[in-house]
Amino acid sequence: MNQLRMLTSEHRLIESVLDAIDPLTADPAEGSRVSALPFLELEHFVCLFADGAHHAKEERVLFQEMAHRGLPLHGGPLGCMLGEHDVGRGLIKRMGLAARACLAENREAETELLESTRSYSRLMRAHIQKEDQALYPMALMLLGDEVLAQLEERFLAVDATTLPAFEAAARQVIAIATQHLAAMPASAVQRPRSQSI
Repeated sequence: MNQLRMLTSEHRLIESVLDAIDPLTADPAEGSRVSALPFLELEHFVCLFADGAHHAKEERVLFQEMAHRGLPLHGGPLGCMLGEHDVGRGLIKRMGLAARACLAENREAETELLESTRSYSRLMRAHIQKEDQALYPMALMLLGDEVLAQLEERFLAVDATTLPAFEAAARQVIAIATQHLAAMPASAVQRPRSQSI
């Protein structure tokens, strides 16, 4: 199977998680607190799956294969994608630190928590769109279906996470986000686009 299809399926799962988390980033109603738990769950999902599995396969296999075929890793489309991966890691680190500060009753960390999460969501949505609409079609032209099908073993060597495991992790974040969304005052809720995966 052309491995771009698997990467694209992972994109849809990441977007579903962002759809569930985004409403929780609304500014809290007067006197209410931000719950850190859904954001810690998001951090776990990103570190193990969105970054730890998905980005790892792109960086260590797909992008390297594209570079081997003449597309430079520094500058150009690959450099842009690698840079955005790094920015995303920084935002998730900031979000995780802020979430832990919120657990320690630091009210001032709530703003950092919400802002870093909003920034991460905006970045990843734009990033995914660039990959789906520009980079992956470029990969198909450069590598062809046969080479892309042969990347499966190399992907597994980098990360053995299966699509069902990725989906189960996404469902976990969505479930926790949905529970916390239900507990929020109606005036503070921004309804998610879609949570179906």
